[in-house]
Amino acid sequence: MREKDVLYANFICKIGRSPMIDYLQEIVLPAFINDKYFRSRGSTSFHIIDSRLENLGSADNPDYCLIGRFVKSTVLHRTQIFDENTGELTPDELSIESAPSAFFVLRLLGHRLIYFAETPFAPDIDSLQASLRMHLKWAWEGYVRARHKETGETLKAIRAEVPRPTLQINTMVGGDNVRAFIDRFEKINRLTIVVHERNDEEDAYDLVEAIEAHREFVGGKKSKLETRSKEGLDKEATIETIEGAGRSGNQSTTVSGIDEQGTKLKGNQNDYAVTDRLPVPPANAKAKGKSLLAKLMDAGQQGKVSLGNGTEALRERIRNLFEGNDDQV
Repeated sequence: MREKDVLYANFICKIGRSPMIDYLQEIVLPAFINDKYFRSRGSTSFHIIDSRLENLGSADNPDYCLIGRFVKSTVLHRTQIFDENTGELTPDELSIESAPSAFFVLRLLGHRLIYFAETPFAPDIDSLQASLRMHLKWAWEGYVRARHKETGETLKAIRAEVPRPTLQINTMVGGDNVRAFIDRFEKINRLTIVVHERNDEEDAYDLVEAIEAHREFVGGKKSKLETRSKEGLDKEATIETIEGAGRSGNQSTTVSGIDEQGTKLKGNQNDYAVTDRLPVPPANAKAKGKSLLAKLMDAGQQGKVSLGNGTEALRERIRNLFEGNDDQV
């Protein structure tokens, strides 16, 4: 992901069969806001900082979003340099700290995530997903323990009623990026579509609706449709299928085959996601959030992505939540 690139994704967070809005204050917000939560891997750690709720709309037409930064704190090591004068490699050890970052906006209405690479080498969106899965687990465990202490209910009973949260972040695909990626294939041997549990919204693509209906009918968490051909799948039909299945972000896709040199080639929705640019972002976090939200709305109006505005019931839940009238949250 290049510096100043903007990605759009569907943020599918479930607590059992409940949408994330049902446990927004108890579990979801702590996963973003609790600065004690961070994920480590060797000398690298990932942190969510400066996270808060903001109304990025107006007083008359509010649009509540979670904004914040996702930081990769690491140490860069070098062991040698190239000497321009001698044309030789010279041992030269040096370590420096580095913290590239991305800025995010999670729009509660529609569960759309806007992900912006603030710096070169910003952490990718998959890293944010991995971190948030851990944060949600820790926040859920804290909720279960606190409720057990307060009510005396057994831990087993609480966990049965409020299962561990699940999270799937699917980037949205479409437009020229899909065609550009598929054109790299000489032959496409396999196309896989994975349909995940979705937010409270419909999908306009008939194939996905059919798979989703079957998944719900049998009580599954996700369904997979895989199409193979040794002779090669039709490129135009593959592009149409990927665009139709990926525009809403309710499913993930993978395509594999060979290029003109016969080398194996494989990619997923992150390789052909809808990408915008924000060359000169505002310095102020709320202003930056508004600029990114405007980008999402423009992409939706142009038909590049689905805004997933949700149901009127969800609008009312969010409205009541922030007016302090929601008895369920």
